[in-house]
Amino acid sequence: MVYDRYYFSKLPDDQKQLYKAIYNGMHEMQAKITWTGKTITQSVFSNVLNAINMDNPHLFYVDFADVVARQYFLKQDIIPAYCYTKDEKEIVFDKAKKVLQKILAKVKGKNDFQKALCLHDLLVKNVLYDRQAVQNLHHFHRRSNTILGVLFFKTAVCEGIAKIFKYLLNALDIKCVVVIGKTSDTSSQNEDVLHAWNIAKLDGKAVHIDVTWDVNSSDDGHVSHNYFALTDKAIAIDHEIKDFYPTCDNDGFDYFVLNNLFVKNKQNVTQIVANALKRGDTAIEIKYDASAFDAPQQVYDLFTYQLLLQTKAKTITTTCQINQQHHTIKITWHTKLF
Repeated sequence: MVYDRYYFSKLPDDQKQLYKAIYNGMHEMQAKITWTGKTITQSVFSNVLNAINMDNPHLFYVDFADVVARQYFLKQDIIPAYCYTKDEKEIVFDKAKKVLQKILAKVKGKNDFQKALCLHDLLVKNVLYDRQAVQNLHHFHRRSNTILGVLFFKTAVCEGIAKIFKYLLNALDIKCVVVIGKTSDTSSQNEDVLHAWNIAKLDGKAVHIDVTWDVNSSDDGHVSHNYFALTDKAIAIDHEIKDFYPTCDNDGFDYFVLNNLFVKNKQNVTQIVANALKRGDTAIEIKYDASAFDAPQQVYDLFTYQLLLQTKAKTITTTCQINQQHHTIKITWHTKLF
């Protein structure tokens, strides 16, 4: 297992020492951590706490929102807040490890990309976004903002999902960062929503992976890959990210191109439909070349025509979900022969 601490690596040297002191105290579940170094300002304190929180998803038992620092003449005391006693933490972690082992046993792949894709699909198929917790994050934070939400309840908010993805990728010896940025929430017309996702280093190349948004774009019959292995340019369409994070400029991991789901012409549609029907699929997600088609409706019409033609169905019922910004279309269908 790799313990990559990206946020730690970006801190100034004096803050790195503070990070180590606080982390070690939290790891040992100390009631008080005494700091005799440089006086801690509130901004520095918040920055270091955030770094520890994002770097170390195994500290699920720490309530980072309630950690405080008290200033004295020649020292400062940091008072951590814990969600469990030491004994309770050990019991919870023992249970968590059993679930983690079950998940990791299901991950297959010869390289980092394949392993990350397999893990992504496992989570998307089995995790729900915790909409109840969003309404009261303080009350539900133990489950929704930590790795425990996914492991024990199969539900979490974006921070909890990003943390478990990091933890599991690290267990597979793959480096991963929990990214904190902003997104546009089209459901509420809010253009400035805090959000968490991941940057993972797959086979030497950094890419964005937003498991949460793929969870919300999927259903029982299909796993979405709209936000798997994206470049900075692609993620910037609906995510805002600072230049603090690793650069993601490799476009060689495009899921749709690699899986022959990229549509550039009518012939591509014919072959994609044939392959889907051969597999017995009733849903498919494709990416289309926006320069080759006037509108996504044109691609959708080609698909429905080919479905009707190749199945020889008398009638066919289809539904369509379009992500026009990323040029992807998810189509589901039901055919009737009589």
